[in-house]
Amino acid sequence: MTPSFKALVSSTILVLASSTAFTTLAQTPPAPGTPASGARTPGKALKALDTNKDKMISRDEAKGKPHLTKNFDAIDTNKDGQLSRDEMKTYRQAHKGERKGDSKGPAKS
Repeated sequence: MTPSFKALVSSTILVLASSTAFTTLAQTPPAPGTPASGARTPGKALKALDTNKDKMISRDEAKGKPHLTKNFDAIDTNKDGQLSRDEMKTYRQAHKGERKGDSKGPAKS
């Protein structure tokens, strides 16, 4: 092997090893307690819908979100016509796995 060929092979191996290390770092999961990228949380959903910034979702603000519109009365447990973060979180936890496409849904008989 010529010295220039050895240098080329060494450089190629170094580049491949470096890109593997960067790929591994880029795929490191988030720290515990940190929502995963793209994870939906009641706070983020509430902020996105809360156009008047009162930290509540009215029927008007829920329009355009079929799941909220359809289940508004069930989520609004205190019947004040507003959805709070706690009401949304409680509803989601109680109905976890029921949305279509989720294999953890209730067993069908």
